Amino acid sequence: MTLLGIVIAIGISFISVYIAGPIGGVVIPALMFGLVFSTYLRTKEIHEDLKAIKAHYGILNEAEKAEIQMKQQLRNLYENEIDNKKYSPEMERINREIELELEEYHQKDKDKKDGEH
Repeated sequence: MTLLGIVIAIGISFISVYIAGPIGGVVIPALMFGLVFSTYLRTKEIHEDLKAIKAHYGILNEAEKAEIQMKQQLRNLYENEIDNKKYSPEMERINREIELELEEYHQKDKDKKDGEH
């Protein structure tokens, strides 16, 4: 199927060069890039689907198991880090300082505007 797409793309590119002249020279790389890119995306999608199927049925080799386990650990670490930062006392202190600075700035700005009127 991919071979047929390549043959069709080459045929269209030669026809476009013949009909459009120099502009066809721009069309050829665009067509080739599109074809290669779509093939790459489809292949990547199929690869991810196969990984999901293998993981579902438990038919992974050691490298794939290690990769999935590492991704899960990284995801858990990232989620825990976010949770810890949300509720840490240090973050609470920093948030309060920022709020106080903003309130002071707002009050100064308000006093400045009241003084002008």
